[in-house]
Amino acid sequence: MPRAHRLPTGYVTRPVQEGVMDAACTLALQLTQAGLIPRRAPRPGETPESYILNSYVETWRTDLSTPDVLLDVTLLCGYSQHNTATIGMEVLPQSGRVLDLRALRADLRARDRHLFGALMFTLRAALAPYQPVFTGQDAVQGEEALRFGEMWWDDHLEALSEAEHAERTQEPRARDLCGWLQRQGAPTPYDLGRTYPMDTWTAPDDVARSLQARLHAHRAVPGLTEAADLLAHLATLPFEWRTTRAWAEDRLHPGVIDVVICQDTPDRDPVLEFHRDVTDMLGIPHTESTVESLAMLEVRDWASHEAALKYLRAVADVQARTRLMWDALTRGATS
Repeated sequence: MPRAHRLPTGYVTRPVQEGVMDAACTLALQLTQAGLIPRRAPRPGETPESYILNSYVETWRTDLSTPDVLLDVTLLCGYSQHNTATIGMEVLPQSGRVLDLRALRADLRARDRHLFGALMFTLRAALAPYQPVFTGQDAVQGEEALRFGEMWWDDHLEALSEAEHAERTQEPRARDLCGWLQRQGAPTPYDLGRTYPMDTWTAPDDVARSLQARLHAHRAVPGLTEAADLLAHLATLPFEWRTTRAWAEDRLHPGVIDVVICQDTPDRDPVLEFHRDVTDMLGIPHTESTVESLAMLEVRDWASHEAALKYLRAVADVQARTRLMWDALTRGATS
């Protein structure tokens, strides 16, 4: 097979579907012709797949060594009428820290009661593809998924119908069901608001839309200038890089990420406690449980290679900017 593609001979071959071997050899030829990997003789023990991966990683090692990011590089072979192979790079979060923003929350609340929540809501969405942050919004969504899933709603709707001994013309609203359950002394998703106050992770739409102006209005607060500059920069990055996080719905571990605490004490904050509970329940990140990735990149030619490097360089830049912002925001609030 390698000889048929004008590649060096000497690979270790093993029983494999012919389409997979053909796809790997075709990709090796494409990457060699594009100048993405060097043309060389296989080393002892190399298969076509390991030849591609070793050559690519060694050639672009410096560009792929992004701070605080773990790359899982594999060969992806598709099964279709036109069998193809690509280099797949799963980008995983690798480091994070606990961010004590209690002083910032207290300071901003005295100036603009919705500003802290608006800032956390916007940063959580904007940083998802680069340096994710775990806030009260994650804790609420996680607890709702784990404690109050679809079966919970179905079971209690049936219980409500039986208790009323009457057929409804329409299904009760979530508020009606939760009100009835609260009167029975049963827990409901609405109870989470007492544990994770909404103003710590969200804000009215008009406040979120005017966030930049509000940040500039209180630039004397340490970190708000850096936050405004970071959000302005993130808005200039390609739209296709913007992702949503699905860890709670898909039962993935969110990764070793930045965790925002802004209530109680540094050791007893409910958001941090829930993050630790998730870690204990799902296992140790990167080993026993699947970690939610930042992105999945595929390289098959020079254009896709350039696109992958552009994203990785942006991640490194955003992470550096984000560290500066968190450093400033956690220094403490001004009087």
